[in-house]
Amino acid sequence: MLGGIPTIIFDTSGLNELADDPESQPIVKALGIGFRVRLTETNVTEIGATTKSARREKLLSLCQYLASSGECIKPYHWIIEELTRQHAANPSAFNWRRIKLQSSELEAELARREFLGKDEIATEIQSDCEARSDEFEAVYRGARLAFDRIFDEPGAERPSVSKLIEGLKRDGGALWHMASGIYKRATGKELNELEIRAFVDACPPFHALLLILCVAQFERCLRDVRAESMYKAGRLDLFMATYLPYCDRFVTKDRGQYNSLSFVASEAGMPTEVQTYYGFRQSWLVSL
Repeated sequence: MLGGIPTIIFDTSGLNELADDPESQPIVKALGIGFRVRLTETNVTEIGATTKSARREKLLSLCQYLASSGECIKPYHWIIEELTRQHAANPSAFNWRRIKLQSSELEAELARREFLGKDEIATEIQSDCEARSDEFEAVYRGARLAFDRIFDEPGAERPSVSKLIEGLKRDGGALWHMASGIYKRATGKELNELEIRAFVDACPPFHALLLILCVAQFERCLRDVRAESMYKAGRLDLFMATYLPYCDRFVTKDRGQYNSLSFVASEAGMPTEVQTYYGFRQSWLVSL
């Protein structure tokens, strides 16, 4: 909480639902009283990629209003890089809460619309997002074949997502190698397993990133294709997990994202409450 006021982050799907809600206007006004709304760079990017200008303008106006009583915060990748750099500079003094999240640049852009209001920029952002999403999915498509060969063997049993993470977190497990690789790319410094474990324990946003990558691996590489898809969510939807430690509530309309981020919050022991838009609307409006 910031000054005793709970913080809330909406996924872009949640913002779309809020914009279309028949009671949108009173809900939005009440949000500014009951919560400190944090708009993410991911929200602004996805809305900026909306090619229908009238729809984009409606959503940008909503964001501008919410930001006026809240704040815009920086990209998830900036957060991870900044946290690792601060830790590398002075591990004993590290505190993940101390980084400056607010992005005055995003807030200024919402107010001026120098770039986000242009159709050609929307097309460029959309193309870039699609290219990055294709690259993300391609990594897992290649790995899927190798995992299928392993688990299609007689007697082989596919693990649950919890069992997958349990195995990846064992001594010498792949999770710690992945964590060390991310840390080294950001800082140039290599940590041993004991050191990287300590950093993960001390840095909930980094822990959330690792867990959501495990969820992505399970859904795309290990889940039996005949089993129900519980964690199907896009690249940006998944990486929103990095923001979970920085809010008291996270609201989404996307069921796959809801399941994925709820799992991460529970697995990491975070107090953040992940809600569907409908669940948030019902529970919050009843309490008003």
